[in-house]
Amino acid sequence: DDFILDVTTVHPQMTLLLESLLGERYLLDHCLMLNRPAGASGRRWHAHQYREVQYEVDDEIGSGNAVTLEYLQQQCVRTLCYPEGATDEHGGQLSLIPGAHLYRIPFKWNSVRTDTDKDMKANWMKGKVHPASGKPLEILPLSIPPGSMVSFPHHMPHHVTPCLPNTSTRWGLLMAYRTPDPEAEPARWNKGAPVHWVERAIRDGRLSKPARRVFEGDIPKAI
Repeated sequence: DDFILDVTTVHPQMTLLLESLLGERYLLDHCLMLNRPAGASGRRWHAHQYREVQYEVDDEIGSGNAVTLEYLQQQCVRTLCYPEGATDEHGGQLSLIPGAHLYRIPFKWNSVRTDTDKDMKANWMKGKVHPASGKPLEILPLSIPPGSMVSFPHHMPHHVTPCLPNTSTRWGLLMAYRTPDPEAEPARWNKGAPVHWVERAIRDGRLSKPARRVFEGDIPKAI
């Protein structure tokens, strides 16, 4: 879609946002629609790993309490766009645990997700504090007005409440970007870009040079 292609690759306001979050160079990790119809069950608490889980300091359940700044350059940031908002009134509301991403735990990224807020407070969050403030970790539910975006680190645990019956669809677009991996093998395009689509788009003149850079490999080979 031309509109989404523009927003995810070259739109000047998005470019400024992403550079402020990830630095001068960043790659598109993935992009997809996250629409939730009325009655949708939502998503239980989870987080995500950076690339192939080679930069983590704990297992996916988070059995330890290790906090680290070591891998801040190996980072992925999720940006969610809500054209019509996402509030508790209609369901599909996003909640986060600020500071939890510094424990560098891809919480239940590859296992069954069953944890409710009550479970998280009694188990995973118990004894953990915000690394900057020293205060106990807290769940932050977000009431997001129409036309808003929210960006947060890939490793920050998050969940989405069920959508209430007899409500309209909660529209959402997810754009996830990451820093290049300095230890990756040289490649023409990164794994977030379907190779056949990128090469066809370039052949058809649809990708400018600035747009190509978000699809490049971590250590790009010459085009």
